[in-house]
Formats: sequence, structure tokens, C-alpha cells
Amino acid sequence: MPEQSAPLLQLGEARPLTVPVLAAGPPPAERARLERRTRLLAWGGIGWHIIEFAIALVAGLAAGSIALIGFGADSLIEALAGGVVLWLFSGRRRGSSTAERRAQQLIALSFFLLAGYIGRRRGAAYARQR
Repeated sequence: MPEQSAPLLQLGEARPLTVPVLAAGPPPAERARLERRTRLLAWGGIGWHIIEFAIALVAGLAAGSIALIGFGADSLIEALAGGVVLWLFSGRRRGSSTAERRAQQLIALSFFLLAGYIGRRRGAAYARQR
């Protein structure tokens, strides 16, 4: 794609400056194709993380391992993040910086809650061992 430029005037001089104008993104047809691919990958990831969650949870409960349970919870959060990607690429939210920021905050909050849960459980297990 040839580089486009917009003429500007520099203060104090009469000669124009050129500043490159970057493309706003891919053409609409390409963007639609990429968004469909994004949704397909997000669904695949969600399925994978749900299976991972179930296996880790069962193994963690059977072994009494907070690490495995935490790994399973992390997989569930990753599945939630995939759901957020699907949410972002649907309806009027596409390209919304407000929706993207809200999604980032919710995912970050879920990881902080997971860290608090693991820390609390680990602390309780440590106290029982003493």
C-alpha cells in the first residue's frame, strides 16, 4: 500500500512538512475474516480450558493438592477470558475501548481473587501442619 501523507505547515517557515498517515486497520472484509477466526480460536480455547479445569479439579481433590485446584481455577479463569474475547467481538462492543478496559479489569480482578484464595488455603494448611 503506498504511503499517504498529509501536508502541514511548520511555524515560522512557509514550506510544508509531510507526516505519514497510518492505515486505520485492515479493510472491512479482512477484518470480518479475522474476527471470525478470533471467535473460532476463542471457542477452541474455552473448550480446552474447561477440560483442563475438570481434570485438574478432580486430580486436586483426589490428591488434596491446593496447587492442582489452583491450576484448575486458573484454567477456569482462562476460559472466562476466552468468553470475554467472544463478548468483545460481538454486537456493538467491537472496537470499544471502554468495553475492552472493563473486560481487562474483570479478568485482573478474577486473578487477584484466585491469588487470595490460594494464599488463604495455603496459610490454613501451613497452620495445620505446625
